[in-house]
Amino acid sequence: MSKPSELLRYFEQEERFVGDRIEQGIEENRKGWASLVFVDAEGQPAEGLEVQIEQLTHDFKFGANIFMLDGFETEEKNEKFSGYFRELYNLAVVPFYWNALEPEHGKPRFGRDSEPVYRRPAPDLVLDYCERYGLEPKGHTLIWHQMNPEWLPMDKIRSRPFLNERMKRIGERYAGRIPAWDVVNEPNERYYFPTVVLPEDYLYDSFVQAAKFFPGNRLFVNEATRYSWIEFNDELSPYYLLIQNLLLRGIQLGGIGMQYHLFLPREELHEKAELYLSPERLLRVLDRYADFRLPIHISEITLSAYGDEEEEEQVQAEILRRLYRLWFSHPAVEAVVYWNSNDGYTYQGEEKYMGGLFRRDFTPKPSCEVLRNLIQSEWRTNLELKSEDGQAAFRGFYGTYRITVRQGEKTVSKTIHLGKHSLKQFELTV
Repeated sequence: MSKPSELLRYFEQEERFVGDRIEQGIEENRKGWASLVFVDAEGQPAEGLEVQIEQLTHDFKFGANIFMLDGFETEEKNEKFSGYFRELYNLAVVPFYWNALEPEHGKPRFGRDSEPVYRRPAPDLVLDYCERYGLEPKGHTLIWHQMNPEWLPMDKIRSRPFLNERMKRIGERYAGRIPAWDVVNEPNERYYFPTVVLPEDYLYDSFVQAAKFFPGNRLFVNEATRYSWIEFNDELSPYYLLIQNLLLRGIQLGGIGMQYHLFLPREELHEKAELYLSPERLLRVLDRYADFRLPIHISEITLSAYGDEEEEEQVQAEILRRLYRLWFSHPAVEAVVYWNSNDGYTYQGEEKYMGGLFRRDFTPKPSCEVLRNLIQSEWRTNLELKSEDGQAAFRGFYGTYRITVRQGEKTVSKTIHLGKHSLKQFELTV
């Protein structure tokens, strides 16, 4: 049997080829210079200042699905989940699966007082949480062939008005509160479900309807791991051609979702490690999809540990560290979204992979500590400077900052936003 550590062989072998690119990519694509100008009440340069730079938030999106919000067996577990979620993430994927959201036609479970459904919290409940703690929500998903309600007509013509009605109802209620949506999920996988009936050309038509009912929102197509990464043949890849087809037909895509689930037995993953775990290949895939000049979300991530032995968990953590650094470094990637944060509370069949960042008892795995360190330490800028001639400058990760200036007994604070495409010079009156 292959040792778990052997899964790291491609990262180690290719380090000399891609290591510098990843380091340089993080520096060039995720950081920028900020110029600080300090003046007194008369507008003259303020001297003798001690300047503290404290990063508060990231522009880059680190997310997860929030399907277990208030869904655990005890209030203690619910509070733990709520606490670590807002500590780790700034993006939350909100479930809009049709069969659970509208099990009875015309009676959607939108309200926070809706009858509970496992792993499907009501949208209003989730949005209240996101708005309370400053997380960005992302709607998932408007159309997915695997989650149609039982009452949907099994007819290509008769089903279309129901899809349009769903778009309209959700758009009217949530378009102003959720900026980004997965419009269609896993379109290339559709043909593995021949008994599912959807309208002809439903992919294109779904985006036409979404543009009508979500006019100010970013509309994503989201695809499974197989078509995002494995069945790759440059510009002739199935997913590439699908996106190209939508764009040529006039669809205004807001972004591309690429899932990354290691849902395969351990021995099979060892055999296919070059496809899944070669950083050189993963970067080549991203470079090709960057042709479209659209933001890419690594939209659903599961890194299987397969067990709870120390070596298995350490390998999961090291794979996470390597992959997150690679994705974070690429200019086209805008978000990375881990899928199920906890072992024991996953979708059917996924539990055997033990891909959570937390064990079933909520103790953090090494992978959780790695992610926490990347987001809160390695990729966060906190500095102390002294001004010269009423000025100071720093290079930091894109996000919001609290600038605290001390001059003797006097202290002044100001919040600024350092963005890739926004103002880079800031004036503070002391």
